[in-house]
Amino acid sequence: AERTGMVVRALASVNRYLAIVNTSMNPEFVLSNLARDIQTAGIHLAGEQSAVMSAKVLASIPMAMKGIAKHMMGKDGGEWGQAYREFRDAGGHMGFFGLRNADAIQRDILAKVSSAEGSIGSKALGVIRGTRDLIFSVNEAVENAVRLSAFKYAQDYGMTTEKAASLAKNLTVNFNRKGELGPIANAVWLFYNAGTQGSVRMIQALKNPKVAGLAMSIAMASLALSMLNRATGGEDDDGLDKYDKIPQGIKERNLIVMRPDGSYFKLPLPYGYNVFHVLGAQIEAVANGGQSPMEGATAFISAALNAFNPLGGEKTLAQMISPTITDPIVELAMNRDWIGRPIKPEQSRYAVKKPESQLYWSRTSPLSKDIAQSLNEITGGTTIRPGAVDVSPEVLDYLVGELTGGSGAFLNRTVNAAIDLSKGKDIPTRRVPFLRVFAGDQPEYRTSEDFMKFSEEVKRTMQEYEALSSPHAATVPGEQTAQDFRKDRAVMLSLKEPLREA
Repeated sequence: AERTGMVVRALASVNRYLAIVNTSMNPEFVLSNLARDIQTAGIHLAGEQSAVMSAKVLASIPMAMKGIAKHMMGKDGGEWGQAYREFRDAGGHMGFFGLRNADAIQRDILAKVSSAEGSIGSKALGVIRGTRDLIFSVNEAVENAVRLSAFKYAQDYGMTTEKAASLAKNLTVNFNRKGELGPIANAVWLFYNAGTQGSVRMIQALKNPKVAGLAMSIAMASLALSMLNRATGGEDDDGLDKYDKIPQGIKERNLIVMRPDGSYFKLPLPYGYNVFHVLGAQIEAVANGGQSPMEGATAFISAALNAFNPLGGEKTLAQMISPTITDPIVELAMNRDWIGRPIKPEQSRYAVKKPESQLYWSRTSPLSKDIAQSLNEITGGTTIRPGAVDVSPEVLDYLVGELTGGSGAFLNRTVNAAIDLSKGKDIPTRRVPFLRVFAGDQPEYRTSEDFMKFSEEVKRTMQEYEALSSPHAATVPGEQTAQDFRKDRAVMLSLKEPLREA
């Protein structure tokens, strides 16, 4: 930390802020992170220690959480509060957000002194800091509960305090472990260190034959569950399996349990071990014709890259190497977010282009729509003609989302859900705070994406027919003629005019 320059410290400050708003300040993250930690801890303890110890540790997590919370409120906390004090003293406690140098610590102390001394402004800041600290405390209790439970039972099984603390600290991802260049890489790419440490910890665990066996059991269970999901979900009106219409990114990161109406329950999967879940699911998809072998292999490789590449595997090369601070520029230029979804609807190549202010999904914030359309109208535009300042509401939502992270998105969903409820509107599961972590439905952009893919296929078919019909087309014995091609692709060619009107 003392050797980092001014630029690196500035980038680190930006990423520290982004880390906070996307994790600790996002109430939904607490739930998903706890679900992942419990699963990872269960696998490592069962494989590296014993199944009995794993079961006891997981069963005691609520008591550990309660003990930490009481200790942090200044109460006794009983047996678990005492264990937490020993846990902290032994170094098992997990801290966050990187190293701070002496200057940063000094500024924090001076700010607290100023708040205690008394101006209205400083007291207001004190309230804000107090709220922030409360949220951080809740996250700390959740994050360390699994580790504290492991620490206590490791001692019961005969480990020394130091070894028990080491086991707890390295049970899942040790965020405090950093290489010499770790702080610099983490300042450039958000969550770089967490991704690196998580991959290393998992690879170390998989060297244990019992852990490797558990990992393969995950793949087999995933295969069986995928078969059940396909049978339960059934087909939609287009004759497509509802299970196949769930976006791959969601299936990659969550365990899915389908419902007959096409909605589903989901459980966030631990990073790294989700690759084995994807392996089983892709074997089932290929076997049942849901995907080609090449598509299945691509999905598996993509999942592996996402799990083990600290720069992110689902991104394009430009998005991957781009520092976090320049990601919005790159992603807006490519119209793809961090998991490859279109940020705004694409313009039709055949129709007259709409103003950007008219390009949005139905989930878009009403405020963003009003702002975008007002800017367009004030600068001379209409619903048909773009003005001097013409921006998509989706771009505004995207920029606000980048600035406020998961905590801003949570607040936005909460406010919009309250507004929709007051108006008697139905709220899709994917927009219900907290519930969306464990349940979902099919997002509308999948329909739009399917349309774009299908329209591209129609365009290619038309181009192939035009090439075969050209007077200069070479006639080779045995090759398909324009007449044969038209006969084989009659349905696709008949969609030329409807596509122009779409």
